[in-house]
Amino acid sequence: DAYGAREILARLNHRLPAAPAAGTPLLRSAFYFKEALSVALDTTGAHASSAAVASTPVDVLLKLGAYKAFSELSPVLQFAHFTCVQAVLDELGGAGCIHVLDFDIGVGEQWASLMQELAQRRPGAALKVTALVLPSTHHPLELQLIHENLANFAAELGVPFQFVVFNLDSVDPTELLAIAGGDAIAVHLPVGSVHAAAVPSVLHLVRRLGAKLVISVDRSGDRGELPFAAHLLQAFQSCAFLLESLDAVGTEPDVASKIERFLGRVRAGAHKQLRRGAGRFTPEEGAGEGLPRGEARRIAGPALAARRAGVGVGMEMLKELP
Repeated sequence: DAYGAREILARLNHRLPAAPAAGTPLLRSAFYFKEALSVALDTTGAHASSAAVASTPVDVLLKLGAYKAFSELSPVLQFAHFTCVQAVLDELGGAGCIHVLDFDIGVGEQWASLMQELAQRRPGAALKVTALVLPSTHHPLELQLIHENLANFAAELGVPFQFVVFNLDSVDPTELLAIAGGDAIAVHLPVGSVHAAAVPSVLHLVRRLGAKLVISVDRSGDRGELPFAAHLLQAFQSCAFLLESLDAVGTEPDVASKIERFLGRVRAGAHKQLRRGAGRFTPEEGAGEGLPRGEARRIAGPALAARRAGVGVGMEMLKELP
């Protein structure tokens, strides 16, 4: 209902501050959601610069800088990356070539850590990373910089490395099957990284690939399986909690502002991204032969669960999918 949405936007513009720097975390979170609504209703492109997507080279550099600053501050992100890398090493550390299919590449720093461990523990072992991304969330320059950074670091360590990118909206699953043959495969599939309707088909593909490990990080705000209103509220609360945490840490104002502008927009736009089409991973005839909801836990055998009390992160590694 575009007309009703514009009425809501007009009321929010009247009640909320003109800039995110003013007010409580709750009000600042509301500002970013108001901004996301404004972008969604804009048909002229006038508010494109307010979107969470990096649309210019300068935006890309600002986004990467904000993400780097946040990764240095957040124990949650550090813990998630450490546990992710450790799970891969525990399950696939003896393989000659580890192939990671990543549905949420971020800036790729967790795979740099994996390279470092491989160089120390198993010299000569190769690493392949296949990133499955949406064009709406990753600028081509961003992916190029991620590739170059990882490739340069791999060269310094002497780790054979390959990086491939697929468009999640148009990828043909048979292409993934073709490039993954014979590799020891791990899948990085955070909660909310694909449309909820596509999850059974994605897990069906995971089974066909013969993946030995599936890593899923619960980021609490990504609840695409909920009804729209409930998911919107969940995302709003998650954004407010994030901003409250930034305030509590006592981060330098310029660093906090950089992180807030980027992550606030990402959280505010999350509900919209999760409700986009699922691309080629849509349910189709035969998908029911894969992994219906709840089936992954049943077939996985023993599951390794990592929990860190009080930080709101859950991670589950599903081993040895048949």
